[in-house]
Amino acid sequence: MSLINQMLQDLDKRRAGETGASVDGNVSSEIRTVASHKRSNPVWKIAAFSLLLVAAVLAWLLLRQNPVLPIKAETMPVATRPLEPVVNLPTLRTDASLAALPSQAPAPPVIPARAMSPQPAAIPAPKATMSQPAVAVVPEIAVRPQPTAQPEMALATGHPAVEKQIKELSPQQRAENEYRKAIGLTQQGRLTEAIDSLQQATKLDPLHLSARQMLVALLVDSKRLAEAEHTLQEGLKLGPEQSGFAMMLARLQVSHGDANAALETLHKGLPYASGKADYHALYAALLQRQDKHAEAIEQYQAALRAAPNSGVWLMGLGISLQAEKHNKEAEEAFTHAKASGTLSPDLKAFVEERLKQLQ
Repeated sequence: MSLINQMLQDLDKRRAGETGASVDGNVSSEIRTVASHKRSNPVWKIAAFSLLLVAAVLAWLLLRQNPVLPIKAETMPVATRPLEPVVNLPTLRTDASLAALPSQAPAPPVIPARAMSPQPAAIPAPKATMSQPAVAVVPEIAVRPQPTAQPEMALATGHPAVEKQIKELSPQQRAENEYRKAIGLTQQGRLTEAIDSLQQATKLDPLHLSARQMLVALLVDSKRLAEAEHTLQEGLKLGPEQSGFAMMLARLQVSHGDANAALETLHKGLPYASGKADYHALYAALLQRQDKHAEAIEQYQAALRAAPNSGVWLMGLGISLQAEKHNKEAEEAFTHAKASGTLSPDLKAFVEERLKQLQ
């Protein structure tokens, strides 16, 4: 630009010199005007053209020194941090779990983000255009977790944390959950729902004795006696040694007048009732009602060997002994029953009446 200014100053001096010369020559103003028009030459035009040419050359030089590079969408950074490729993660594992994988297991298909190289050149960034701002590609980088790994993968790795996530509850565990649920429903007074849960528990685990026993109790309370009997019969088929189920079933059978069925039930369970005083006493009482006193005496004696001071059982033994004409043994049984102090006033009066008969 200094060169252009210098050329302009030279032109001004040259024009001033020509004007001054015409004044010093005492030429009139009219002649000067005509003479200046006639003597005009292309100097001014040449100078202007030269200036334009020089300006163009200077501009070309400046542009060459500082070229304006075209903006390429491919080279524009999309984000301030390196972009990660879109990957599918079957499971998210910690570094400790990855280190614990056996050497023969296949390499996991997912590389954690923090383990990847932080250099942008090593990660292919998605292409951006001027019509697609950088924020439009951010959601695509988000990791999309897949459903829980298949059991085959867990078995291959053998890691306890992975196995725990995919391990399903066993039928016994599910039955226990239903049983506990039924307890809570019973406490809330929702007996129908509790029965449903207990029935589900016995289907999942037929040997869940607590669930079956509670189910029978709720069915009896709900007057659903036929269902209660069926539930007990199923329990005895699976476990004939369950003396408690046999006693409950026998009582239900007696309640609707089927004493023979009750005797049969208790007789089948007799081999598993050794030393169970309540079982023998119940069986003896049913035998006594059927006038089978000889068998009743055996069952009462078996019950009294476990509980010798039971006044009721001593009284029952005395009744069967008296019926079999064993009066002396009957009198001793009634005397021990009276001395036990466990009889109600009515039963005590009954025993005293029998003693008077035997004396």
